[in-house]
Amino acid sequence: MNKEKFTAIGVSDEQQSLISEHLEKAKKFVFAEDSGLKESFVWLKENLNSHLEKEDADFLYQVALDNMPSDKVEYLEKGYDSCQSHRKLSKIIGEAILLGGYIYESDWINITYGYSDATKLKEAKTVINSTLKLNVDAAQKLSNIAEKYGSEQDFLFPGVTPSDPDTMSLEDMLYASLSGDPQTSVRTVTGVGGLRFDKDWNYVTDIATFADLKVKEDKRYYPGLILFHHFLNLEFENLPKAWKFKDLIKKMKEIKHVEKQGVSVLCSSFIPTWGEMKKLSDYPASGAIQADLIEAFHSPAYDFSVLLSEIKKFNFHKPLERGWEELLEHDAMIDAKQIGLISKKLNHLWTFNSTIHLPWTAALADLSNGLIGRITNQVGDYGIKYGVGKSGKSLEIDEYHFGQQRNFPQGVAGNTGYKVKIYSESEEFKGPFESFILEEGSPLWKSILEKGFLAAALDELEVK
Repeated sequence: MNKEKFTAIGVSDEQQSLISEHLEKAKKFVFAEDSGLKESFVWLKENLNSHLEKEDADFLYQVALDNMPSDKVEYLEKGYDSCQSHRKLSKIIGEAILLGGYIYESDWINITYGYSDATKLKEAKTVINSTLKLNVDAAQKLSNIAEKYGSEQDFLFPGVTPSDPDTMSLEDMLYASLSGDPQTSVRTVTGVGGLRFDKDWNYVTDIATFADLKVKEDKRYYPGLILFHHFLNLEFENLPKAWKFKDLIKKMKEIKHVEKQGVSVLCSSFIPTWGEMKKLSDYPASGAIQADLIEAFHSPAYDFSVLLSEIKKFNFHKPLERGWEELLEHDAMIDAKQIGLISKKLNHLWTFNSTIHLPWTAALADLSNGLIGRITNQVGDYGIKYGVGKSGKSLEIDEYHFGQQRNFPQGVAGNTGYKVKIYSESEEFKGPFESFILEEGSPLWKSILEKGFLAAALDELEVK
């Protein structure tokens, strides 16, 4: 690693060690070239055997063999794209787990409980538009696999491959970002890459559209996703006992559907200069919107899982023994605060293909966004860029964190400040811009608190 250039932007030796360890760990997930399907099946078998119980690993491996994809390799995204042969096999296994998740969660709310395995599998394939070849007796096996591994799908992470010989190294990409010039890249293992190249495939959506697209197009399972999908798409009478969540379901059905395609999104760490920091030292913020900013660049997986955990407090298959008394006890089991948080986020927007996630993984997220907020200068200062661009314009918020070791000016250590940049001639955060400090209590601040970053930023761009 070229220590001198990182030192020049203020990164300490300790922080450089962190970067070096991070890049070293990332190397095992970078494949210089696609190995082809034959070798990818070897990769898949090793991954399955190291993460799953043998019976489950053998079952999913056979699913991949029975649904052999084409061996054509074509990279559509600039930067570090998913290793394509690995990805094809991961997609097959991921779709099978989604089918299992549909069966598992549909059973929980009594929609398919008691149906034959063949009927359950047929219904799941119809809803998901799945063409996978599966034995009719696979339903229960898939359901069990979804329950056991749905939240831990590391074995599906395909790794990445540079899409062309001119792709920047991970180190150079990380340096460019930390120095304030994030490059066009896709799902980089540094997590600080910047924009997607293929903007036509990048969506900003409401949570309902997100859920629908994951089920019908992306075919990726998140625990709780199917419950959310059912609540959105089934009539209330067809959701046995789900009246316990009637207020949430009513709000879900009133969601204003938003699907904006062809957007640029930005979520990138950087090391701010003192010249930038001191302009914000008189405008300390409480940091109350910090979570709302970065949250927009994650998937709403947490919200889906909360819904599942609340549903699982009830045994919908067991007949009530004490009538209303038992129903009231069940109502008391619902965590109203958690359900309220889901309800509050129903008007937020989310990135469908986030800039800070690696495809098909949860536990490897540290390779994707683990460095955000962890790489600082000598006194602990760091910054994060958040942005969205659409229809020739873009809005960026730079979030500045004053380090705990900063002694001057007095009283700013640990504070947070925000600067807004609006590019009126570029949807990719380039060229001339107008800027202003985002103050607590301002209209844009309030809008972010109410709607989340992406909805507020897109609204702001529409009036500019």
